[in-house]
Amino acid sequence: MSSIIIEIPINEINQTVVNLNYIHKAINGDCGDFSYLQGLRSGTLRVISSLDPEETNCAKMYHAMLPKNLDKFSKIVPTNVDVLLSPPSCYPEHAKPYLEIAKSVSPNAIDLTSAFNRKKNSPKAGAKGTSLEEVISSLEYSPCGKEKYFKSLLIVDDIFSHGKTTYSLLTHLRKAGMTELCAVTIACPLWVKA
Repeated sequence: MSSIIIEIPINEINQTVVNLNYIHKAINGDCGDFSYLQGLRSGTLRVISSLDPEETNCAKMYHAMLPKNLDKFSKIVPTNVDVLLSPPSCYPEHAKPYLEIAKSVSPNAIDLTSAFNRKKNSPKAGAKGTSLEEVISSLEYSPCGKEKYFKSLLIVDDIFSHGKTTYSLLTHLRKAGMTELCAVTIACPLWVKA
């Protein structure tokens, strides 16, 4: 478990500084307890096994370790943030238990999860060759009208990689009035370092 300050998106010209809190950093492809999550995202789980992904050993291990990892996650999540959200995903159920932990430690936070949507037929942020501009334009945001008052934002995701999705979320929030002074933290179980 660790916390660092990084600039996102990684390897892009325009960057913004955020805090990244994570349980496991994948080194040399080792995703540890979270191999199931990365295996689904990358498509490797379907390639290496003819089984339903939920029937694989790494899925069973992930689910068996989930209570322990949720406890670890509760220790890296900042408390009493103003706003939190989980970005649109093909696998929203994977971020949900982590988001529930975040909500429990910041019960008064505004949850903007449902205010963001991914446009149909838009590229996934993690897809090879997807530009930052494509990721930004793939998201739609319905402003809540309180953005200029946000002081601390928590973005909860199951995997963090390049930061294109986070940067895109911030672009929409800043367009709606959130200032650069709002402290931004990303909390995730797995950091697949780009």
